[in-house]
Amino acid sequence: MMRRHGIRHLPVVAGDGLVGILSLRDLHLLETLRDVDPEKVTVDEAMTRSPYTVEPGAAVETVAQTLAENKWGSAVVVDGGKVVGMFTTTDALKLLGRLLKNERLRAARVRRLRRKRAGLTD
Repeated sequence: MMRRHGIRHLPVVAGDGLVGILSLRDLHLLETLRDVDPEKVTVDEAMTRSPYTVEPGAAVETVAQTLAENKWGSAVVVDGGKVVGMFTTTDALKLLGRLLKNERLRAARVRRLRRKRAGLTD
């Protein structure tokens, strides 16, 4: 079901509290284990307990660096003990792409302004 819907990381909650995270990596591991029937394994058995969590106001730079250093695919965003979202490496890469594009556009504007000030035409 996760694969079909393009979901790679799924927070696992009990009541209002986060208890773990289930990832496609966890499911893949189960599928490769001998003597384990993936159809009979429960979420509780398959999930990773104590996932990396951040608050909504966490610095993206810090979160992305922590994900990269630990080779984690996601952070669960928790506000007041409740899961409010997920931040994934895909989210970080999308942001990086936007930042690089904006920097490229800014640099082009600076070059045009410098050329204009120097009396050169485009």
